[in-house]
Amino acid sequence: MASDESEKYDETCIFCLIAKNQDEETEVIKQDKELVCFRDIFPAAPHHYLVIPREHIHSCRSLSGEHIHLVDRMTTMGKDVLKEQGITNMEDVRLGFHQPPFISVGHLHLHVLAPVRQISTCFEYKFTPETDSFVTVSTNGLIYFVLDFCFFIRKNGEDNKSLSSSSLSNFSLLSSLHQNKSLPIAGGFFEEETTENCPKCQKQV
Repeated sequence: MASDESEKYDETCIFCLIAKNQDEETEVIKQDKELVCFRDIFPAAPHHYLVIPREHIHSCRSLSGEHIHLVDRMTTMGKDVLKEQGITNMEDVRLGFHQPPFISVGHLHLHVLAPVRQISTCFEYKFTPETDSFVTVSTNGLIYFVLDFCFFIRKNGEDNKSLSSSSLSNFSLLSSLHQNKSLPIAGGFFEEETTENCPKCQKQV
């Protein structure tokens, strides 16, 4: 039977190695006993960071109501890093998770991007709110997700199956988080991490 420690750590996972400070090529920007923040190796914006939990959680589809405070702390660290890097306008920030199969690493990671208006045209399709690939997180303190059981959870841990449409309009949500879809998009499929096959980039050359 696997130990609790082995269940929280995957030695084949690059993000687990980063979380344990075992990857020499990654510069950790901020960390605490629970979370680690570092730059995305394929930045889509002038400021593009990833916040990961040290614990190995596969993706946003693995989250449940008990994780809401974890996501809250991930969001807080992401915003703190942006502020430390000189970003003051939290209205021009995008935070979110990709859902399977649109993930390149099977370890939960929050994308932190700013300024939104400067997201690269070559990568903007990956970070478009209200699409089948990207679940956005609000920066105003309230966080909503669509979970496997299709109910919404609040920051204070209260479950609510009947949030008003006016409340939902303040957030970018994925109604199909529990589905395992493959989405054809510009430049091929989401898994591609380079600009070589991006039509927009080809035209700019």
